[in-house]
Amino acid sequence: MSNQAGKSAMQTGDEEDSDLTDLLQNQMGGSNTTSGTETARFNLDHLTQGKMSLSPRNTSSKKAAFLDVASSYISMLCHYYPGLCGFFVFLGIAATLALLSNLFFNPTENLGVIKHDHSNIKSVYDVKMGQIDHWCLKGDNDSCRCEDPLNPISRADHKSWVQAFKANRRLVKEFQDPIKAATLDVAFLGESVIEEMDGRWMGRNRSAGLGNIGKTFKAHFSKQKGGTLEGVALGIAGDTAPNVLWRLMHGEMTDYFNPKVWWIGLGMNDLSRMQCSEEVVVLGILRVVEEILEKKPNARIVINSLLPMVSARSGAYPIISDYQDSLAANSTVTRKKRSGTANAAFTVPVENRLLKSKDKEKEVVRPKRAPTEEEKDAAAQEEEEARDKAARRKRKKIVRKQKDPVNPIMKDRQRIKKYTPGTLHLRQNKIPLWNSVRAINAQLRKFAGKQDRVSFFDATDIFATREDGQRYVLQSDRISARGHPTNRGYMLWEDAIVKRLDDVLTKMRRDQPDLFSIPTFQNDDDSMDITQETGDGYSAEGDDFEDDAFGYQEDDFIAENREVDSENTGSSEFAPPKDGGVPDSMDDERSDDV
Repeated sequence: MSNQAGKSAMQTGDEEDSDLTDLLQNQMGGSNTTSGTETARFNLDHLTQGKMSLSPRNTSSKKAAFLDVASSYISMLCHYYPGLCGFFVFLGIAATLALLSNLFFNPTENLGVIKHDHSNIKSVYDVKMGQIDHWCLKGDNDSCRCEDPLNPISRADHKSWVQAFKANRRLVKEFQDPIKAATLDVAFLGESVIEEMDGRWMGRNRSAGLGNIGKTFKAHFSKQKGGTLEGVALGIAGDTAPNVLWRLMHGEMTDYFNPKVWWIGLGMNDLSRMQCSEEVVVLGILRVVEEILEKKPNARIVINSLLPMVSARSGAYPIISDYQDSLAANSTVTRKKRSGTANAAFTVPVENRLLKSKDKEKEVVRPKRAPTEEEKDAAAQEEEEARDKAARRKRKKIVRKQKDPVNPIMKDRQRIKKYTPGTLHLRQNKIPLWNSVRAINAQLRKFAGKQDRVSFFDATDIFATREDGQRYVLQSDRISARGHPTNRGYMLWEDAIVKRLDDVLTKMRRDQPDLFSIPTFQNDDDSMDITQETGDGYSAEGDDFEDDAFGYQEDDFIAENREVDSENTGSSEFAPPKDGGVPDSMDDERSDDV
C-alpha cells in the first residue's frame, strides 16, 4: 500500500510539473502538443549573465497619480467649502477669457511710423495730403480732433485767443520803422512754449513765474536789457500749425516785418492735444515753413525739434495748469507764521469796545478810488486761477488725478497693445508720445538737410539724458512731463539758441551783407514814408484793429482798450476784461474739458 501511494504521489507531481512546463512554454511562444514531441526547456541562464537591459519607468503613472491626488483635494475643497471653490472657478474663467481676449481681440498698434518721405518738398504746392496713411495718432481717422494742416484756421471764437493775437500784432507793429526793423535778428514763431518764453499766457503775464521766464528771454534777446541779439516771440498757447498759418496770413508776417531768422517751435499741440498722427504733424510744420520761404526770400529758418514729453492733457483748450507744472520745480511753498501779538481789537478794554463800535458807525464812507492797471492784472490773475481750480476740481471727480513722475524714463517702444492686458478691454493703454516725437524730429531733420535756407536744431539733449543707448531720462528740473520748460530749462535752451544764431548770422553777414545795413534817409519826413499795411491788407494804424479778420467789427475787448488808451496814452499793453476774469467762451471750453 505504501508503494502504491508513493507511485501515485510521484505521478501527481509529474503531472503538475508538466502543467507548469506547458504554461511557461506558452508564455515563451512555444507550443505544447499531445503528439509526444519533446518540449523545449526554459533557459534562465540570462538572469545571471552580464547586465540586464531594463525598460524606462513609466512616468505617466506618476502624473496620473498626481492628478488623482489633486482632483481628490479639489473635490474635498468643493465639498466642504463650496463658496471658496466657486470663487477659484470664477478666477480661472476670468483669467482664461482675459488671455483669449488679449491674444485675439487686442490689436497691436505701431508707434512712431511715418510711411511716406516728405523731405523732398520744395514749395507750398508740393505739400499734399493725398498720401497720408491715417490722420489720428491711434492709427485711425476718427479718434482725434485733427484739422487739415494745409488750411489756415483761426480760433477767433475765443476772445482770449483774439486778445493774444492782437498782442502779437502790436509787437509786429513796433518794427514797422525801417531803422528798428533792421536791428531785428530773430522772430520766434509758434505755440505755448514760445509764448511762455516771452513771459505771457494768452496775451498776458499771469504769474510771477512767467514773469521770471520773460526776464530770462529779455536778457538774451533784448539789447536794451543786456542781450547780444534782438528778438521777438510770437506765440499763442494752444495753437496748432493751421492756427499759426492763419496768423502769418493775417498780420504776423507783414511786408515791413523782416527778421533775419525765423525760429519755428511747433507740433506739441498738434501731437498731444489734437492727437494728430506723426505724418500730419510733419506736414503742418512744413506748410508753415514753406509759407515763410515763399514770402520772405532773404530769411533763414531754423526748425526747433519737438521738446521731449511723456504725457499730455487732451483738453480742447489750454489752461493755466498746463504750464504751472513746469513752474513747480522753481517754487517753494511757504507758510506765514502767526505773530505773537494779539489783534489790536482784543486789547481794548471791555468797557471801551462798545464805544469804538459806535465810532465806526459814525465814520464817513469815502468813495473808493479807481483800481490801477496793476490791481486789474492781479484781480484778473486771481480770477483766472479760481476758475482753473474749479475746473480741476470738476475733472477730479470724473478722472483719477495722477501725479507726474520725477525724471521719468522714455523708452524706445515701437509697438503697444491697444488695451491693458487683463482688463477685458475696459481700459486703453496710454500712447507714449516719445516715439512719435522722435519720428517727427527725424523727418524734420531730414527735410532741413536738403534745404539751403533751412536748418534743424535738436534740443533733446538739453532736457533729457540718454542711458543704455535705448532710453532717455527726462530731467524734471528742466522740463515738465507735458513738455513745458522750467525757468532753468529756458535759460539753458536760450543759451544754446544764442550760440546757433551767432553761427547762422555770421554766415548770413558774409553772404548777404546788405541785410545788416541800417537804412538812411535824407530828411526826417522820408523816414516815416513807409507802408502801413500788413501782409494781409489790414490796416496797421491804430490799436483797435477794426477789420473783418475775426468776423465781427467790434467786441468788448476793443471797447475796453479804447477807454484805457484814452486814459493811458502810449500804453502798448492790453487791458484785462472789466470783470477781471476770462471770457465766457474760454470758460465754456474748460467746463467741457474732462
